[in-house]
Amino acid sequence: MDALAKNLKTNSGIGGTVDLIQFTFSVLIVLGISMYGFVLIYNGFKTATNFKKWHHIILFVVLLFIFILFHQVYIQNLLVL
Repeated sequence: MDALAKNLKTNSGIGGTVDLIQFTFSVLIVLGISMYGFVLIYNGFKTATNFKKWHHIILFVVLLFIFILFHQVYIQNLLVL
């Protein structure tokens, strides 16, 4: 255990700042791509169904949320069994 403790490095100085900048940049890129994907889904559904009222938009968002939860919870549990 002592040999392992001697080999550990700490994130101090410029290395920690560079890691934080890279992490922040990566998170922003992933969020941007995810938002673009949702915009594409929204625009495609809007074009396919020709909805214009705010009721339809709320229904779309609620259904999208339900389907995402369904796939993340239920389908993943089926794959584990």
